[in-house]
Amino acid sequence: MILLTLLFLNTTVAISQEQDDGSIFKYFFKPRPVDNTLANQAHWDLKPIVQIPAIKLTESTRQDAEIDATFLASAGGGISLQHTIQKDGKNYSEYGASLIVLLSGDTSTKGAVLDISAGITIGFLNNLIQLGTGRDFGSVGNRSRWFGLLSFGINLTNN
Repeated sequence: MILLTLLFLNTTVAISQEQDDGSIFKYFFKPRPVDNTLANQAHWDLKPIVQIPAIKLTESTRQDAEIDATFLASAGGGISLQHTIQKDGKNYSEYGASLIVLLSGDTSTKGAVLDISAGITIGFLNNLIQLGTGRDFGSVGNRSRWFGLLSFGINLTNN
């Protein structure tokens, strides 16, 4: 996980040095202005993203199963590095990679705490569909801390 994070950061720095219009962080909290002269030109942008894992695949603790699937069990957010183009007068992320932090847990039980997980995902279709892996930092019992996930992502600043 640390190696993937370092690779993500190294890629971000390398791409920001190649940008024509300044920093990769310039449009972090606002949409890139739509310019019809840039219709076929791609840009790399860092954007905040909200993720809702639709399916979280974990090692099973049951004897008769190897994998357990948990549906809509957590939510979180992070930073997404997106390959963005302008399509039909809007910014559109063709694909991207995201570093995310997810929270999950049972808040209805007194004294319960939220479990924290960290993950990395690859997104497609304007980051609507995200596939990735993560690591649980909370209580996991007898199963592995690593998990796979299929998420829905929501771009916060693409128009």
